[in-house]
Amino acid sequence: LLGQSLSQLNMWLTMRFLPNDGRIAALVNAYSVSQMPIGVFAQAFAIALLPTISAMAGKSDWAGFRLSVSDGLRRVFFLTIPASVLLSVLSAPVIRLLYVHGKFTEAEVPITATALIGYAV
Repeated sequence: LLGQSLSQLNMWLTMRFLPNDGRIAALVNAYSVSQMPIGVFAQAFAIALLPTISAMAGKSDWAGFRLSVSDGLRRVFFLTIPASVLLSVLSAPVIRLLYVHGKFTEAEVPITATALIGYAV
């Protein structure tokens, strides 16, 4: 809940204080791409891990709870950190592949790719 709230607060602040001259669209597009590794890996692990850690908490098995959460976090970091690095390194080609069509032109790729690098960090 806190993670989703902070994410929405970030986008609200971005839209509130930036002029609407194309930079907001670049930030929104880059943010969407940067959230892919989280959506694919972190949410999947969280959904799979929740029943296990809930049962352990119900049994007051705090050692098993800590071990399961720690193992889950290590696996998520093992997958999301390389994915973020890859998104940073390949930011321009990824943006070009996903967005360059219709109203989104090649001219918007550099600013969106730069924003993607920032979000990937």
